[in-house]
Amino acid sequence: MSRRRVETVLLDAGGVLLDLDYAFLKRLLEAREVLTTVEALSESEAVARTTIDRRVREGGRSSEAWRDYFRILLTRVGAPPELAEEIIDTLAEAHQRVGLWTVAVDGAVATVRALKEAGYRIGVVSNAEGRVERDLEGAG
Repeated sequence: MSRRRVETVLLDAGGVLLDLDYAFLKRLLEAREVLTTVEALSESEAVARTTIDRRVREGGRSSEAWRDYFRILLTRVGAPPELAEEIIDTLAEAHQRVGLWTVAVDGAVATVRALKEAGYRIGVVSNAEGRVERDLEGAG
């Protein structure tokens, strides 16, 4: 292996640079009398993401992964099952309209700036719907 200098750093958008807008999700749940915290939502999101990633890797249907991800997250924070599908529909509409992964992950902005100042070229990869550049700009 050669000892070439690293010149470019590739980063994923979702989960690395951008996080789920927990404050929006918290407000959505509170409007339906489901009380939770941003911390509980964040912890539940990590469990949901890990569970769905594992299911898909093991051959599970990816067509339902998005809804299943939110079913897991919502169940973990105490949303009643009879509200889950309506909440997920609202989240899907909001995601199509403005996106849900729009908040900078703690430390992401400072890290990207430090990498750029150190002379690295930065690239972002994502499997998102084509508005990552806008979301990244909005998140700083």
